[in-house]
Amino acid sequence: MIMYYTKGMTMQEIADAEGVSKSTVSRTIGLARKRISCGMKPAMLKSALKGR
Repeated sequence: MIMYYTKGMTMQEIADAEGVSKSTVSRTIGLARKRISCGMKPAMLKSALKGR
């Protein structure tokens, strides 16, 4: 999510940089969006983003 939203990278650019498929990037971003929208606690989100 950081690469996509903060750095403005495309899903394909992220996939290439991480050595995964574009589909994997898409699914991962979608899952993260879902977790956030379902009420992930701010501290959990901050901790998750800090790890990157």
